[in-house]
Amino acid sequence: MDPESKAESMFCRLVVHNKLVDQSSLDKVLNSRSSWTTSSLPDEIIARDLIKASHVEKVKSAVLAKGLNFEVSKASPVPPATPAVSSSAVDNAALKKTYANLFPVDNPQLVPSHQCMPRGAGKELVKLLIEARKLGASDLHISAGTPAFYRHSGELKKMTTPTFTPEQTHAMLTDILLPEQNEKLTQDLQLDFSLELPDGGRFRSNIIKERVGWSGCFRIVASKPPTFKELNLPEPLKLLTEYPTGLVLVTGPMGCGKTTTLAAMVDMINANRKDHIITVEDPIEYRFKGKGCQVTQRALGVHTLSFANSLKGALRQDPDVIMIGEMRDLETISIAITAAETGHLVLGSMHTSSADRTIDRIIASFPPDQQPQIRVMIADSIRGIVCQQLLPRADGNGTVLALEILINNISVRKCIIDNRTFQIDSIIQTGKKLGMVRMDDSIVELLKQGMITRETAETYIRNPSNLK
Repeated sequence: MDPESKAESMFCRLVVHNKLVDQSSLDKVLNSRSSWTTSSLPDEIIARDLIKASHVEKVKSAVLAKGLNFEVSKASPVPPATPAVSSSAVDNAALKKTYANLFPVDNPQLVPSHQCMPRGAGKELVKLLIEARKLGASDLHISAGTPAFYRHSGELKKMTTPTFTPEQTHAMLTDILLPEQNEKLTQDLQLDFSLELPDGGRFRSNIIKERVGWSGCFRIVASKPPTFKELNLPEPLKLLTEYPTGLVLVTGPMGCGKTTTLAAMVDMINANRKDHIITVEDPIEYRFKGKGCQVTQRALGVHTLSFANSLKGALRQDPDVIMIGEMRDLETISIAITAAETGHLVLGSMHTSSADRTIDRIIASFPPDQQPQIRVMIADSIRGIVCQQLLPRADGNGTVLALEILINNISVRKCIIDNRTFQIDSIIQTGKKLGMVRMDDSIVELLKQGMITRETAETYIRNPSNLK
């Protein structure tokens, strides 16, 4: 007997294809429809104990996720009334069916990525996200006890919303999440994730528990990777994308555009080389479509448990270029250096404020007895370090990028090996012909061009005596 609906047809194909049951056993169930004691094919399969209930639910969820519904069998008796359950239990069951995937993540520590399907108060949050994007904001902030805020040109500005109660904030933030994400948020009291709206808009998102309730921050991500021209990045950075091997680092404080600069570098490699690029990010921000390269992107917490774990796997994927969203621990740093030494170009980011401090930070991550060897490895593998800051423009229209650029040469290499990194600033000053730039010189140049005010220059410059 043939299935009576598209949902049943798809269900049958999946269970047979995945070898959960043989075709003959399935045919027997279909042919005995008049004697079913349940209301649908999946329920009957479970009732007859032909397939494990957990496996049936996975396949059933995959069918429902395609927008197909199982029709109640005409021959089936009307099911008895069930005891009333709380609305939250109904919602949770419905959510799991709505968001379920044919290939769910087996490891409970991982949370699947998804396109947002807002419900309830989550729809109000989506409206605010769209409005913030139209205003040209870089971030949207939602917190209890305040109205919504958005960041524009480096400054936080209020939106015309009422003050949110803790209950309203909690509802808005959780009504955009998967059930698995809600569970992880409840357990960890914080959650990093990538949010994609039905219209294609994407946001790097974070939710945390704080003193007065829950708080969410949503960074607006451009629909396509930025180009060097759009960011007005200097020529030496292009040269750093042409090395076949080595380590290139982009550093700076939080929110200074490190991810954007790395994305532009990856995009340039993608356009000009024929390599395999693997990125490991937390979460994925810019999506890359292969141009001259094959691009493989992995998100922390969605496709891998840690940067270090993903790097170990990446080295077995025949990569040419590896981009690490953040080098935050000893194991990640160690594997990155090894990868750079064994024939790969590694791009990474760190939260350091200058080239010399970046090198010191890497070396200090290792035990003292290993540091002399690491100095040699860093001296040989490093290709360049880019430190950046975003400074408010003098006209109030956004921010402007100030850069420090270190290009490795014999002098730099010798300073690293001899533990004289304090001399690197002087080497950068004398290496202008190679494309090196000191942060203070970059700030002074922006002041001369009228891009920033003197007050801004005095705030961000390292050595005030460089302001004449």
